[in-house]
Amino acid sequence: MATNSFCMINKSLLAFSFILLMISGAESTACVQTCDSAIQVKKKDTCNQVAATYGMTPNKFLSFNPNLPCRHLFIGQWICVAGTAC
Repeated sequence: MATNSFCMINKSLLAFSFILLMISGAESTACVQTCDSAIQVKKKDTCNQVAATYGMTPNKFLSFNPNLPCRHLFIGQWICVAGTAC
């Protein structure tokens, strides 16, 4: 009976080790954010207006500009209007 318990524990440990190995062996692919096209903010530009002009939703626009404070845009500021978002 002790042999059956020992065998069961070994199988459980083997399965657990295999699962850990699979998880640790999985490579994560880091997203690289790119900006393919940028414009300078003009007088009276808003995030929503720029997004609409370039045919995207405000959320998509903000994904290209993740740290952009939309309430505080300033004339001459560069903003991304096309690219790859993470």
